[in-house]
Amino acid sequence: MELGPQRSTLEHGSLEDLVDWRRGAISGEIFADPAIHARETEQLFPRAWLFLAHESQLRRAGDFVSTFMGADAVIVVRDGDGTIRGMLNACRHRGMPVCRVDSGNARVFTCPFHGWSYDRSGTLVNVPLLDTAYHNELDTTAWGLIPVPRVASYKGLVFATFDESAPSLLDYLGDMAWYLDSMLDRRDGGTEGLGGVHKIRMHGNWKLVAEQFAGDNYHAVFAHASAPTAWSGDDPEGAAPRFSGSMSSAGRQFAGREGHGTAGFFLSSKALTGGLRAMTDDHRLVADYYDATNDEVADRLGAERSRGPSGTAALVFPTFTYLEESSAPPPLGSAIRRGPTTSSSGVGSWSTPPRRPR
Repeated sequence: MELGPQRSTLEHGSLEDLVDWRRGAISGEIFADPAIHARETEQLFPRAWLFLAHESQLRRAGDFVSTFMGADAVIVVRDGDGTIRGMLNACRHRGMPVCRVDSGNARVFTCPFHGWSYDRSGTLVNVPLLDTAYHNELDTTAWGLIPVPRVASYKGLVFATFDESAPSLLDYLGDMAWYLDSMLDRRDGGTEGLGGVHKIRMHGNWKLVAEQFAGDNYHAVFAHASAPTAWSGDDPEGAAPRFSGSMSSAGRQFAGREGHGTAGFFLSSKALTGGLRAMTDDHRLVADYYDATNDEVADRLGAERSRGPSGTAALVFPTFTYLEESSAPPPLGSAIRRGPTTSSSGVGSWSTPPRRPR
């Protein structure tokens, strides 16, 4: 059965008609309407600060990752002078990707079609048959890879925006930086990425991911009950009832008008490490770590953030997400939007434990 062309709900209304934020009610059309997706592509993603990488993925000159900023494929690379640069992953000759792998180390990026090559700064450094095909008349300085105009880091996280007039990254983060610090700045060494990127492909709209991480802890008691139940075994006072009790307790919800959001718990030191010690031997090792570093973190961030947020889901709008768990290194993620619903959104995540202070 063939479906006819989709009609947009915006033909007879506005976005304001679909979202009633005072009542907390939204229309499901925002997750499916192609016209809304088109407006996001033109007006949202080119102007927002989008997460690209963790600095520990770019330790050496030439280290790179390939990712997306909205619908645009980009390369993020550390240049020889230490600068982290972003550039469109598209040859200036015919638009072919010049990088076809997720990460690595490279001196140059070469188009597989006609062999144009670009260095780590995006400068065009080699054009095959420059003398005979172009009679040495091609100005190679004018045909480098298109740079992402603004790239900035916040405590190890690399973001970028196409909007040269956007506010600074710190201003864009606003109050969300206070919550990010409880994950990124607990110790003097900061954080580092562990292992590779775990990728998931899901059929759905990027806002489904954003809405979930922006503060939906409501699901946790039910959707995540199986793991603590398995840890508990036959112990009626084991991990399962402790988990259910903690996730049902009063927490803290934060929502910023920039679109950022988080929800989690600030626990007493006894509640935090006591709950961990009730689970497994591995969790008890984590509890030992929290106890051993509590005073150091309290001196750095204050007593409140030395104990949390824990059990936290969070979003830096529009697509950067993280879970701050007391039981494991926090996984970071970034939703890559490919379409309203007809194609997949990619979600990559990796763990970022505290780095040992030097």
